[in-house]
Amino acid sequence: MEGTLILRRVDLNLFRVFEAVMHHRSVNGAAKELNLTSSAISHALARLRRVLDDELFVVGSAGMEPTPRALELAPSISGGMDNFLTTLSEELFDPARSVRTFTLAATDYAASVLIPPLMRFLSKNAPQISIRVFPANQFDALKFLDERRVDLLVGWFANIPTRLRRTRLTVEYGDLVVRAGHPILGSPITIERLFDFPHVVVELTGSGEQEVAGFLNDQGMARRTWFDRVVIESVADNGLVAHVPLTVPHYSVVPHILEPCPAGLNRWG
Repeated sequence: MEGTLILRRVDLNLFRVFEAVMHHRSVNGAAKELNLTSSAISHALARLRRVLDDELFVVGSAGMEPTPRALELAPSISGGMDNFLTTLSEELFDPARSVRTFTLAATDYAASVLIPPLMRFLSKNAPQISIRVFPANQFDALKFLDERRVDLLVGWFANIPTRLRRTRLTVEYGDLVVRAGHPILGSPITIERLFDFPHVVVELTGSGEQEVAGFLNDQGMARRTWFDRVVIESVADNGLVAHVPLTVPHYSVVPHILEPCPAGLNRWG
């Protein structure tokens, strides 16, 4: 809050004055560099002193000598001004001409749904853009976002930190998937009949003990890492318990598991 109040009271031009006085150690030298009068420089320093509650520069034998506080602030002010000017001078992002790699964190399922149409779009509209897909089942996905090692994280989130932004990509609905010829298909499906058969559950992190109600708390970001078990456990109060003999971290393996089993092997859902 204190930093916000300071920003509201300060003019960015005051930091240009700070840098000029720091460089020349002279009010007159700073005035010549910035094409201002000496009185304007002195007035700007007085304003900055009030905002930062420090003398910043005092008269010494070698001119205007910086205080310890000014020496402490100098690298951050200089770096901040450089970043600000660099940002303003950068060209607007033009997808058609940009040569850049974007990193997306997604599950194998999300990648199979989103990447094909995305690449078709990019081939026509941004031919020099490259996409790198990063596995989204990492525990420290939020850290990767903060460190800019990942540009976009695709998933299902209950909440995210306020410093992040999100947008809805799609709306999907769950379905019951069984192998062809499964005995449950012979008559109407009920919860009781459904729970007579074993289930495969996809847990994206492969570590359910660290998840609560299907969400993993990743440093303040609650993201869904499994859905199947929520449905299965939602009827536990009725005395129904499903058998889950297999948990896997990848959606892509599920179709192979559901293939018809050779005679003599246990049945699968």
